[in-house]
Amino acid sequence: MAVDRDPHFALAWAGMADSWAYLAENFAAVPKEVMPKAKAAAERALELDPNSAEAHTSAGIVKLDYEWNRDAAQREFLWALELNPGSALGHHWYAHSLETQERLDDATMARRYNDVLTLLRKGDELFPNFLILSWEKVKRSN
Repeated sequence: MAVDRDPHFALAWAGMADSWAYLAENFAAVPKEVMPKAKAAAERALELDPNSAEAHTSAGIVKLDYEWNRDAAQREFLWALELNPGSALGHHWYAHSLETQERLDDATMARRYNDVLTLLRKGDELFPNFLILSWEKVKRSN
């Protein structure tokens, strides 16, 4: 693992945090077993590089999905987006934090249908076998 090869590599710790968190989010592991690991990895990433957008996003994921502190999570996501405004992952998780506040118009690309279709096509091009993004394939299978 990258953290074994370089324990001072903040981005690797952020990746570990995200991996642990996604195991819980996708029901592949019990949250109470993996989320403390996600939290520790996110904290280590921030400790190593407080200016890492990825580390702040990871910390926000833990705060949102494990600590249930959406305000703190939102602050982490906004800080991550301040550091890296083009972060797709940062925008994704910031939108989730808005959803928890029932701010759906702010969380979605409301009425921007052409933009959404363009993004879906690009996603399908990049990940052709990822069913969620394969909107045309889903549409044809119905």
